[in-house]
Amino acid sequence: MEHQATFSKFKEDFYSRFDDISIFDCGDFNILKIVLDGLKVNYYQRSKNKNSVVFTFQLSVIFLYVLQFYYRLKLFIKGISYSQSVSFKNKEYLLIDIGGVTWKNGEVALTFYDKIISAIGKEKCFIFFNSSQDSVFYQDIKTNHLEHLYDLTKEEHIVNAYGFVPQDIALKRNLIKTYNKLKESELFSKTELFNIAYAIELFYRNFNYCSTVFRGSKFKKAFIICHYHKEYIIYYLKKRKVPIIELQHGIIAQSDIFYVFPKVVATGRDKCLFPDYICVFGEFWKKVLLSGYEYLPNNIYVIGDYMAGNINFFINNNDTEIINSHFTKKIILVATQTYLEKHYISYVKFLSEQIKDNDEWIIVVKIHPAESLEKYADIRNLKNVILTKNMDLSTLLSKSNIVISIYSSVLFDSLKYSLFRFTLLVDELSDYVKEIINNGIAFPLKNTENPLDIIQNSDVLKSESIHPDYFYKPYTNDAFFASTLWL
Repeated sequence: MEHQATFSKFKEDFYSRFDDISIFDCGDFNILKIVLDGLKVNYYQRSKNKNSVVFTFQLSVIFLYVLQFYYRLKLFIKGISYSQSVSFKNKEYLLIDIGGVTWKNGEVALTFYDKIISAIGKEKCFIFFNSSQDSVFYQDIKTNHLEHLYDLTKEEHIVNAYGFVPQDIALKRNLIKTYNKLKESELFSKTELFNIAYAIELFYRNFNYCSTVFRGSKFKKAFIICHYHKEYIIYYLKKRKVPIIELQHGIIAQSDIFYVFPKVVATGRDKCLFPDYICVFGEFWKKVLLSGYEYLPNNIYVIGDYMAGNINFFINNNDTEIINSHFTKKIILVATQTYLEKHYISYVKFLSEQIKDNDEWIIVVKIHPAESLEKYADIRNLKNVILTKNMDLSTLLSKSNIVISIYSSVLFDSLKYSLFRFTLLVDELSDYVKEIINNGIAFPLKNTENPLDIIQNSDVLKSESIHPDYFYKPYTNDAFFASTLWL
C-alpha cells in the first residue's frame, strides 16, 4: 500500500480489505483515522532505527510507573522541575493550529486564526501550536510570547508522558486489544503493522500529554486547522464533550485520504474521531464534502474565506523589492508543493531554457512555506528565474500573467485574478490533477510543453469563466456567528 501510485488507488486498496469499519473499534472510539495516518505517513520508511523503536502503549503499567520514577529521580538530581503551570482562567475557546505562526524576539504572528480571534476575542482563546510530532507550543496572551506546552526532546516534559489516570489505563488496554485484533486479521503486512503501531503510539503518547496539561481547562468549543494527525486531541475533547469545529485550510479533493470518506464509514462515523462540524470557504467545497460520508449537510457551514487578508508573516522587504524590480516584465508564476520538488525543478529548468531568448517574460518560483530554499538550489542561479519563499502571494498573483502548479490551492486562489492557469501532468498525482481539470480550474500542461505556445494557439480557461465566490465566498463575522455553531 505504501507505494500506491495515487491517493485514489491507496483508498481503493485500503477499503477493499474489509466490509465493516468495526474491525477498528477501540472501546468508545474507532482508530480508522489513526490507522490511515500510519499507512499514509509510512513511519517505517522514515524511521532511522526501526529495530530499536519501543511502543510504550504495549508495555506494562508497572514498568511505565518505574520509568516515570526513573525520569523524575534523574530530574531531581539535576535540580530540574518537571511541573508545568498553565492558566486556563477565562479561556473558553481552544484554537489548535498547525504551525501557521512565526515569532521574532518572542512576538507571535498568526496566519490562519487572525479573523477568528478578532471575532471571538483574544482574551477568551487558548492557542495551541502543534509544530511537530515532538513539540507543541501555546501562546501566552499577556506577553504575546510562545511557551512550550511540551517538548519530547526535553526530559522534564517526557515525564508527563507516563502520568496515568484511570481512563488512560483503560485506553491502553483497548489499544493493545485492537492492535492485536488487526494483527490477527492478517489484513496488513509486517511493515504496515509497524506503521499502525507507530501511529497508535503517537496517539497514545500525545493523549497522555493532553490529559496532563489540559487538566483544569473548561473549554466551551475547540477550533482546529487540519483534523488529521490530530486524533489524540479530538479524542480528548470528545471525552469531555467539547464541540470541535474544523476550519478549511486548503484544497479538499475527492481523492483525499482524510476527506470524502466512502460509504462504509457512514455507520460508524460518530466513533471515528472526525470534528463535529467543518467550516468551508465556499459552496464548491461543501458539495465535495457531501459526496463523502464523514459529514451530514447540517454539519457543514460556508463561512467564506476567513484567511483572506490575514497577516502574512512570510513577507520579506528585500525579497519584495527584488520582484518589484521585475514587474515591468510578464510573470510566469510557478507555485510549488511539499515533497514534489523534483517535478518543479525539472519543469522550471525546461521552461527557463524555452524562454531564454524572450526578454518579455520572467519565471517566479514561489516555494511552499514548509519547504526550504536549499531544495531548489539547482534553479537558484538561472538568469530568468526568481526563487522566493517570502513574497506575498496575493501581490504575486495580481501581477502574474500565468500560474503553474500541480494541485496547489494557489490554482484556486488565482480564480480571483484574470490570468492563465495550468496544472502540470504528473502520473502519481493524476487523480488530483484530473479533478482540477474537470472542474475547469486549470488547463493541463505536459512537462515538455511551453505555456506561451498554448495560450497563443488555443482557448485556455481564464478566471472570467468561473465565479470566484463559488469557491471563496467573502468572509464576514456575521456569517460566522449566524451558523448554529453558536446556539
